[in-house]
Amino acid sequence: MEKGHAPCAGIVTYARRLGERVRAGDVVAHVIDPYGTDPALSRHPVAAPCDGLLYMFRSDRIARPGSTVFWMVADAPQPRRAGRAPQED
Repeated sequence: MEKGHAPCAGIVTYARRLGERVRAGDVVAHVIDPYGTDPALSRHPVAAPCDGLLYMFRSDRIARPGSTVFWMVADAPQPRRAGRAPQED
């Protein structure tokens, strides 16, 4: 299981649908800063950390910095998880 995290506080919008396959670097969501003064700079992308399948989104659309925005299943084992039990993540 891999996750996408909000880079800042704001309102979450999704660019993909649940069940879609994504590649590492694909934009899955945006976090929009409602207090941003420049609309072009208020939209912050959240990209897929690896290739895989999207299986869960946040139930609410308000995110804090670092909060999980989406969950996905990776197509291949991730090096950062080698030798670790799932509950240690």
